[in-house]
Parts: sequence; structure tokens; C-alpha cells
Amino acid sequence: MDFFQPTWRYKTAAWPTWKSWSPFAGTSFLGDGAGAKAITAYEASVDIQPLKGMVEDDNPLTFDASALSDFLVNQVSPPS
Repeated sequence: MDFFQPTWRYKTAAWPTWKSWSPFAGTSFLGDGAGAKAITAYEASVDIQPLKGMVEDDNPLTFDASALSDFLVNQVSPPS
């Protein structure tokens, strides 16, 4: 998990500034008591470290980045 660092940011009607959460933070998601329906905006991001060479068969966290790129190319809008 050294190279997988996902984070989420969200806003709610009661809290209009961005709040951040990571699964590695040790706190529950929406620990402030807000329910998922209270979210008015969200962002998700992850840092992925590309490595050269073949995919490691014994590591479930590795994947073929070119296959992921092909999958996402028509589903994700680049930042403007």
C-alpha cells in the first residue's frame, strides 16, 4: 500500500467548505454525523506510482496502466 494513497473531499449543506478524508486516517467516513445524502459536492483522487517492467503476478495491487488508461479515456473528463 506504499504507493496507493486515495483521498476524498466533500462538502455538505451544513459545512460548505471542503472536508477531506482518507481510509488511512483512522476515522470513519462522514464521521461528522452527516449522511451521504447531505453531500452537495465531492472529489476523489489517488496518487499512483507507475513502474517500468512487467506486472508482478504475486502482487494484487499492481495492474497494467495502459489497460486502465484505455478503460478511462472515454469516462473521465480531464481537469479544466
